[in-house]
Amino acid sequence: MKKIINDILNYLILLLVFVSLFSTAAIRIVLGLIVILWILENNFKMKFLTLKTFFKNNLSLKLLVAFFILKFLSIFLSNSIYNGFWSGYFKNAYDSFFRHDLFYLLIIPIILTSFKKDNARKAIDIFLLGMFISEIFSYLLFFDLLPHWNFIRGNPNNPSPFLNHSLYSFLLVIFIFTLFEKLQTSQKLIEKIIYSFFSVTATINLFINGGRTGQLIFIFTVIFYVFYKYPKKIKYVTNGILAIIIIFTLAYKFSPIFNQRVNNALYEVRGIVNGNYSSSWGGRFLSILVAKDIFEKNPILGIGIGNSRKEVFEIIKSNYSNAFNYYKKRLHSDMHNEYAQILVEEGIVGLIIFIMFIFTSFKQKVNDKLYDYFIKMFIFVFFLALFTGNFFSKMFTSFVLFYIFYAISVKLSTYHETNNTEKGIP
Repeated sequence: MKKIINDILNYLILLLVFVSLFSTAAIRIVLGLIVILWILENNFKMKFLTLKTFFKNNLSLKLLVAFFILKFLSIFLSNSIYNGFWSGYFKNAYDSFFRHDLFYLLIIPIILTSFKKDNARKAIDIFLLGMFISEIFSYLLFFDLLPHWNFIRGNPNNPSPFLNHSLYSFLLVIFIFTLFEKLQTSQKLIEKIIYSFFSVTATINLFINGGRTGQLIFIFTVIFYVFYKYPKKIKYVTNGILAIIIIFTLAYKFSPIFNQRVNNALYEVRGIVNGNYSSSWGGRFLSILVAKDIFEKNPILGIGIGNSRKEVFEIIKSNYSNAFNYYKKRLHSDMHNEYAQILVEEGIVGLIIFIMFIFTSFKQKVNDKLYDYFIKMFIFVFFLALFTGNFFSKMFTSFVLFYIFYAISVKLSTYHETNNTEKGIP
């Protein structure tokens, strides 16, 4: 019976990867079923020993736990528990922490204790399948070939079918470079043709999409890929830079959406220089300015998550009043910069712990070449995306996917570090 439950549990974890790309409601339902099955699976003594072993041997896991302990304790530093950036979604800071932060974190111990290592590559394949389906719908949207279904959120001018366009665009970058890696390692001609074709269509999809986040990250990821794969070959660096120039030139010339977004970005940058922060990039820059103001008064531990939204708004109203109405309307639920918000809420201590967590997660060595590449690519892109949005603390899809792939990498890295013999680890 336990084997049947574990098999179903593994299938549901793989299903969670898939549904995360389409529906936040489905994430809650599937994760709820996973938690129930994990409880029914029982064997908690063995699970506790397994988690203890992982925690003892993995620095990134210790840092992640430390970060969330600090986040919880920050509530006690707050002047109120009713005015954080979670306001409007939860009753108070405690409700937000336990129902939002802690609940979704459960996927990590569940994977560490019950997920089969043999399913690691299947998780990547299911992610690729989900992105492939999203890409098809994106093209159908772009050419206005879809009925106006309620569950489709995009339109021909912003063809991101299921997710926020910024989130979709950075996931597209991961999708593109995973396909490209499969192209490089595949030995079969038909597979090379398929991966080549969809690498090209996904790249085009990135530049007909309205998400500047992914488009900007794409530049850094090309450079990262070249140095990661060919660290001592200058010609590949040159080819990478040339590819960036060609792709962006063609996109600017032939994609009206990309052309408009680039022109808007230039206009917004000029506005920032002139002190106008009432724009997409202006609001993000303003978040950095406000974080600096708060850091100067509360440098060590920040102001906590309980009252951060109210205090941020008060500073903007007082010091940057011309942008107050825009910021309150467009950035009301987060600061659109994960690092700035961590600095505000948990101070320099929280920011250092979080960056160390990202760094140590990236440095983990995984005993599966493709998965090692995939998780490094995912973390690198994720790290950059956090400069433009709260993908770790707010957006379900991004942090659930991150937790899943991170937890699998921890399991595989422990397997590697113990020379393929996992004492006490199922």
